[in-house]
Amino acid sequence: MTARLVTIGPSHYCEKARWALDRAGIGYRESVYLPMLHWGASLPLGSRTVPVLVHGATKLTESSAIVAFADERLPAEKKLYPSDVHARAEVLALEKKLDDELGPLTRRLAYCMLVPRPALFAKVFDASAPPLQQRLFRRGHGLLRGAMGRAFKVSPKAEARLLTKLHALFEEIALTLGDKPFLVGDSFSAADLTFAALTTPVLLPDEFRLGGVTHHDLPDDMRATIDAARETRAGRHALAMYASHRH
Repeated sequence: MTARLVTIGPSHYCEKARWALDRAGIGYRESVYLPMLHWGASLPLGSRTVPVLVHGATKLTESSAIVAFADERLPAEKKLYPSDVHARAEVLALEKKLDDELGPLTRRLAYCMLVPRPALFAKVFDASAPPLQQRLFRRGHGLLRGAMGRAFKVSPKAEARLLTKLHALFEEIALTLGDKPFLVGDSFSAADLTFAALTTPVLLPDEFRLGGVTHHDLPDDMRATIDAARETRAGRHALAMYASHRH
């Protein structure tokens, strides 16, 4: 059975869901939408947000629920949630913290960096949009850019505050990691997957495209910000998880 995954192409929460589904070998057809236009698909399925997964009678409206769904279909050696009760609780707690704190932070920070750069904003979303939405977007991407700027209260001051919060959260992750290769235990888990996926807007791993944009497409000042995040202990961990476990 082929599932349907409703997404916004560059969304990091959608990337989290894709990663888990790909890891489990679950076939899916991705229905990609531009921001706000996704409501036409997600609201009838009971959610304002994406990703939404429909697999037969199963309907899941949170990225973490999709990860858990995929994990049920993984062999023991590839499980994302440990069988040990205490380790499992640690993974679940860290996953929730990252979903609640890191995901919103990196999303807003990404818009703070993209909205003031019209050409880059257009390139991010144009490449991921299906043909009809693409035509609409090319005629009115300034409207979408303005709406996103207002929705996420984009400003240089907000960007500076968000970067400070990002570095503090990265320091927490670095302390959790220490010298270990993984966040919990001695194997790749949902905590590592979630951290790596939710950093994509601010790290742009080589294995991930932010719509039509790669790390090499960035203007110098934005690349310098992202390079600084990449060079931290937490940033290196996220990039290593992509290199070793994404594809």
